[in-house]
Amino acid sequence: MQTEYQGVYRATLAGRTLGFVDVVLGRYRYSYASYLELSPKGDRLRPLRFTLTKKRIGKESKYSVTFNYSKKQLIFSRVTHNQESHSHQETQPMKEGLIYEDYLTLFYNFRYGCYGPIQRGRTYHLPLHVHKGMSSIDLSIASREEEEKHRKEETNKKGKDFFLRFRVNREDVSSNSGDIEGWLSSDATPVKGTIKDVILFGDLWGELIARKAGAHRKIGRKI
Repeated sequence: MQTEYQGVYRATLAGRTLGFVDVVLGRYRYSYASYLELSPKGDRLRPLRFTLTKKRIGKESKYSVTFNYSKKQLIFSRVTHNQESHSHQETQPMKEGLIYEDYLTLFYNFRYGCYGPIQRGRTYHLPLHVHKGMSSIDLSIASREEEEKHRKEETNKKGKDFFLRFRVNREDVSSNSGDIEGWLSSDATPVKGTIKDVILFGDLWGELIARKAGAHRKIGRKI
């Protein structure tokens, strides 16, 4: 989504509890947001600021990382609001020659081929810098044999072309393991995802129910 700032875009992902569980857990809300722009070469997107916000009745926490390319710094910030407010900030220097990604920018760039074509049986070692001391993520595309095994378990098989697995920071998804698995379509659109071992829930899954027309334009052209 284009923002009010020229050349700056915003990507978001949100989740929430529903029904009886929503009442029991105090209206739990998660939101991920990334501000991003085209890289100087115009061949990929790069993050400017990533924010993860968690809300419950009486409590809100917000974690963010700012990518300051002019000062070559990563700025990590955490703010918590409940009966008292707490904030903490740390700075880490950027290294020359590294690609810096947050969750949303990374998966957009992966989808559009910045890390090569999707190949079954391959593991991609991808850059990820959303926490201090964290610099990468391994994303594995299942072999055809494993893919067929998982496809047999699916009631709706349409559009589920590649099965993938990866692990994120456990805190970012409130999971005991941080393991995520799911399906991509032939054009690398996420169509189903499962977060494993979510605290108090077990495995939670979500599935794509609609696609917005014109949503897959190429990097390097007007987005």
